[in-house]
Amino acid sequence: RSGPSLGSKLKPSLPPPPTACGAMEDDALREDRVEATAEWEWRPAPPAASHEAKLMELLGNLCSTEVRIYSDASNEFAALLRGDSSGDVLLEYVRGSPRCSELAEAWRLRQGKPGMSHVLSLVAAVLGHPFGMSRSSGISRNIDTFARSIVPSRLEDLYVELRSEEGKRQAAALFLLAAIVRRGVSLASEVAKNFDFKLPVLPKLSGVQ
Repeated sequence: RSGPSLGSKLKPSLPPPPTACGAMEDDALREDRVEATAEWEWRPAPPAASHEAKLMELLGNLCSTEVRIYSDASNEFAALLRGDSSGDVLLEYVRGSPRCSELAEAWRLRQGKPGMSHVLSLVAAVLGHPFGMSRSSGISRNIDTFARSIVPSRLEDLYVELRSEEGKRQAAALFLLAAIVRRGVSLASEVAKNFDFKLPVLPKLSGVQ
């Protein structure tokens, strides 16, 4: 009895042809792989959101004639300068307005009128922001220039607030003066040289009778 030939022993066994069901399974596996690849596809993070639209809204409201509108705008802008993105907000504002002209205009419009303390608090937040004090920020000189526009030419406005005997107004003026002084020796010297330290209200504010 003859056994299987050598050729038949060496001939590899071939898999059976795929059935329709097997073909469908292969297609399903390929689709699963495509879906999995799509799910894990890398997507770059979106760029940081711009604050331009919000800043334009707030800066426009700063020049409103209605106390509620400009006071709310001042408070909201100051709140942004205390938030997580405060450095970005300040950078975007000063780059767009190197002379801080909107703040200067808001100050001019509020002179001798109710709500001046809101503007002073906002200006203090801008001048006192740590990022704006850093030379590496690229905007510190612009802010220094704005601070120099206050001393001595606008000190009289601060005296009015200090004489008001209203704690909120007095505090806003004092915080602004402190923010100017903290910007460096040069500005501190300007304050020391021009500020009227003989104001009758100062002993009361310092607690000295």
